[in-house]
Formats: sequence, structure tokens, C-alpha cells
Amino acid sequence: MPPAAPTTTRPRGRAPTRPRAAAATSGGPPPPPPPAHVLIAGAGIVGTSTAYFLAKAGVPRITLVDATGPAAAASGRAGGFLARDWCGAGPWGALAAAGFDLHADLAAELGADRIGYRRVSTLSAVFVAGKNATTTHQGGAPGKGPAPPAWLPGATRLSSMGTPATTAQVHPRRLTEALLEGGGPAIQVVRDEVTGLLEGGRVGAVLSGAGPVAADAVVLALGPWTGAFLRQCGGSGAASPAADVGGRRAHSVVLTPDPKAAALPGSECVFSHILHVGAAMTEPEVYPRPDGSVYVCGAGDAAPLPPSAAEVAPDPAAIAALTADAASVAPCLAGAPAAPSACFLPVTPSGLPSIGPLRPGVWVAAGHGCWGILTGPVTGREVAAWVMRGGAREGGSLVGAFAPVGTGAVV
Repeated sequence: MPPAAPTTTRPRGRAPTRPRAAAATSGGPPPPPPPAHVLIAGAGIVGTSTAYFLAKAGVPRITLVDATGPAAAASGRAGGFLARDWCGAGPWGALAAAGFDLHADLAAELGADRIGYRRVSTLSAVFVAGKNATTTHQGGAPGKGPAPPAWLPGATRLSSMGTPATTAQVHPRRLTEALLEGGGPAIQVVRDEVTGLLEGGRVGAVLSGAGPVAADAVVLALGPWTGAFLRQCGGSGAASPAADVGGRRAHSVVLTPDPKAAALPGSECVFSHILHVGAAMTEPEVYPRPDGSVYVCGAGDAAPLPPSAAEVAPDPAAIAALTADAASVAPCLAGAPAAPSACFLPVTPSGLPSIGPLRPGVWVAAGHGCWGILTGPVTGREVAAWVMRGGAREGGSLVGAFAPVGTGAVV
């Protein structure tokens, strides 16, 4: 089937003011001129965040290209759970901590209600499928552990995993949309497929509908499809670790409990462990949202990555299992209207993303796994700064450790 002709939309908003180029330091080389046009492939949270921060930095033209539109893949279907200190030490932990803090800043800039942001308590609890067990605190003695929320009457071995100081949540699709609006008219969203990169020393990309498009810089943020794209292009990108970015399918269901239910969910996010008679334990994650809905995710599998986000579909059996598990966690979720979904998380063999230059003028940012919403905006901010500096080392302070190696990258 031939691709549809590219369409372009311009989010409404005030155009950011373009700053003057920084003056050269005495005796040093002049700074590189800021890019006049940046093309970003992929309109998920990483690509959209990069566009937002480039617009704030004053880039007058940012072309955001996606074959299925903004937040069409994991960025529109993820849970949006945020944790400041769950990613260990080292560069990955530092990026996660910075990402957590940046989400609070973005909530202030874009509006917490607009993007569904709030601080939350996070609990771990054990449930027995089909039973309403008596709640006990960690250690089994009164006064130990957190008080059990009324909406979790079957919880046992309840323990705290995070407080509002260290855990939060955001609505990923709403955040993505708000970033596009906040970037103003500098950002053009083009619905088209990126099929290749310009060669022969030129910078730009080839689009299925529009053909060759030149730019001063290109950022590849294609999520789980990044690796397949680089292998298709060949050259140094196909030999880099970024070519190993792939996808793993995860399922989710959004349930809307009856507002007249006896005990409605609070603001606690729950990492559950559900015991089943004669079957393996399941561990769905349950995130109540400020709008009254409840996001439940889990049931990952090794389904093959389809050619595009438009072809991603959930496994009905996995959705049925998630829905049943949700009822075991909270009575108010039993029989609630459900919206099923699935997405492919961008994963890598190392468990760490690839972020950095592939060749002069071309950057990659993909492979953030289950922490894509947490680390996507800060990745976008850092990549935008790196692009503005023309690849100078200072631009990759938080993400330099994730730069693809063996590609001539400056890290």
C-alpha cells in the first residue's frame, strides 16, 4: 500500500525568543553557529522533548517526523511512573535523578493538571487471587509499615517503596502533547516515514513522501525501531551499539471504576505480587491517575517487533489476565470499563540507552527501556544542548557516558 502524502500540523503557542549567539572567549575560537533547521525522526517523548528544548534555545525551524503521529507508540501508552532513586548509581542513576527533578520543573512550566503530574506514595503488597485477605503490615505487628489504604482490603505484607519526595507520576500522552504546544510554531510535525539519511557529506534525511530533506542536524529518536532503521541505512550507524536497539512488548489496561464505589483509589501506586493457586505469581503495576482512571501494566512477552507503531496490537489473553489481576488488587476495579493496549519498550542488550552523535550532524537517542518517560525529557534537554554546541563535549555532560562507541563520536 503506497504511503499517504505527508501532512504537517503546527501546534499553537508563542514562539520562543531566539537568543543571541554567545560571544567568543578571549583568544578562543568562535562558538559554532546555532542550527537553523533540525530534523527529528520520531515524535515520542524523547523526540518531542528534544524539539521542545531546541525551540526554547531559539532554533527557528524544527521538523518532527513520525509515520503515525506524536505519542503513537510507548510514549502514548506507558504508565508514567517516576522514581528519583531506583536506577542505582553511576551515569544511569544520575540521569534518572535529573529526569525526576526536570519533571517537577516541567509540571510548573506546562501545568501539573494539564500533564497529569503529581507526587505519590508507592507501595509493595501481596495479594491472593480471588480472596479478600486480612491486611497486615510488614513484620506482622501493629504500627509497623504504612497504614493500608481502604481501597486495598486484600493487601498483605504491605511495605513502602517510595514517598512523595522520591516517587511521582505523569500522563505520558498529555505530557507529549504539552511539550509540542509549549515549543510553539518553531516545531512542525510532519506525518511521514523516514526511510534513510542523506549521504555524501550532506546532513538530512529521506522521507517516504517528501523525499530528501536537508537540515543542519538530524536526531534519530525512533524508539524500538531505531536499530532496524540503522541496520537498513548501513554504514557506521549499522556498526554502532545503537543498531542493537530493539523492542519488547508490554501490555496495559486503563480501568475506570464507578465513582460511587465504596472505596476509590487514592494516590498510591502499587507494585503487586499476586499469588495464584497452581500457577505462577503475577506482578502487575497499578497506578491510579488524578482523573479517576487506573492504569495497570505488565504481562510482557517476546512478540516480534512489527514494522510500525500502527501495527502494534495486544494479546487478548494477556489483557484478560491483567484485568483479572486488577480485580484481585482492588474490588473497585472488578467489572470496571477497560481500555486495553500494548506497546513495545525500546530495549538494548546492555540495558542502557544509546545517546550521542553517530557521525557529524547526526545524533541518536533511544533504548531507555521501562524508564523512557522518566529519562526522556532530560535526554531531550541534553541532546538539544549537544546539538546547539555542534557536538562539543560540554553538551553531553549527563548523557556522554551513553554515546555510541566506534562511530567517531565526540564524548
